[in-house]
Amino acid sequence: MRQQTLVSQEELMQATGYERPGDLRKWLDREGLTYKLGKGGRVLTTVDALNRAFAEDSDREGWEIA
Repeated sequence: MRQQTLVSQEELMQATGYERPGDLRKWLDREGLTYKLGKGGRVLTTVDALNRAFAEDSDREGWEIA
């Protein structure tokens, strides 16, 4: 069985530069990234989900982070 490493909201916010969780969720939705909401609406995803999104998007010139 393949292990999926979790990526926390804090890690995503640090990586993307977003400071507000709502803005982070809008970006995740816009980029088609799969995520779940935990207690208090906290965003949680996996390294596998991020890798899939990057692989599927490899023909684009780049991601819009901000």
